[in-house]
Amino acid sequence: MENPVYRVVTPYKAAEVPGMPGRYPGQVVRVHSERSIDTETDRVNRELVKQMISSGMRSLTGDARDADAWARFISPKDVVGIKVNCSGAPRMCSSPEIVGEIAANLVAIGVPAKQIYVYERFDSQLRTVEYGKYLPDGATVVAAETSRGSIQGLRSANLCGYQFFRGGRHQV
Repeated sequence: MENPVYRVVTPYKAAEVPGMPGRYPGQVVRVHSERSIDTETDRVNRELVKQMISSGMRSLTGDARDADAWARFISPKDVVGIKVNCSGAPRMCSSPEIVGEIAANLVAIGVPAKQIYVYERFDSQLRTVEYGKYLPDGATVVAAETSRGSIQGLRSANLCGYQFFRGGRHQV
């Protein structure tokens, strides 16, 4: 079977520097340590997680400094949304220690904490994980729905009740 031929019709010119998939399309960096989580206590080794994230970002970009690696993707003017998954919480979820370390790196490159949003679809799931405990003061933890179906009818372009865009946000 032959692949279909598509003709793109748009009033916009192609970007000189394409956005997605970005500067590093298809690259995956793996970091692993048996010591990152104590399997008997479920305690996360935060210092080791910090080192692993640093190593992964520097490996991905080739930069020697963490700040340079993060600055390739994010600028201090950006509003940053960190999408978490809490559907299996409390044991199976986006690690609050990792989310906190991501936010710490964003603040380190000049992103104000008030421009960092950690979000999930359901408030009931989000409340089972203590993300705020690991985030810098001023960062926001927000859910799209207080109960299932509470956002029905919102346009699909809305992201968890907010439209995020480079340089700001607009609540809907």
